[in-house]
Amino acid sequence: MVQDEDSGRAGNNFGHLMAKHAAKHFGVKLLDNGNNSNETILDGQKVVIKSAHKSNNRIGIPHNVLDRVDNVIAILEDKTSPDNGIHKYSIYKIDSKWFKSEMKPDYKRDNVGHLGGGKIRKHSPKIGVLSCYF
Repeated sequence: MVQDEDSGRAGNNFGHLMAKHAAKHFGVKLLDNGNNSNETILDGQKVVIKSAHKSNNRIGIPHNVLDRVDNVIAILEDKTSPDNGIHKYSIYKIDSKWFKSEMKPDYKRDNVGHLGGGKIRKHSPKIGVLSCYF
């Protein structure tokens, strides 16, 4: 599905909501660095938290964000249906340099690259699970 303005806004809102939920899960706070990019410090490393629903499991990240973080925390919705409205997610830790070397260019934005959930699941360590109502 090609993203339009409304679906893009909805995806952006979901990403910020999930980043706040994940930060709470990890016991950290998102950095207030003025760029709204869902960055935090986790285990002494600067990371960016990104997420995707099962219907569109690509993680997209601007190049400049990848240049300033050590790792990407990818939160991917599991392919199973929600159980009583609870969505289940797997959490992966990805080295930012590997992400940058493997990503594909975004079809609309030159400054953004993306990586599919299948490749993330296959090549990155799973570091946890997360459940929520969204």
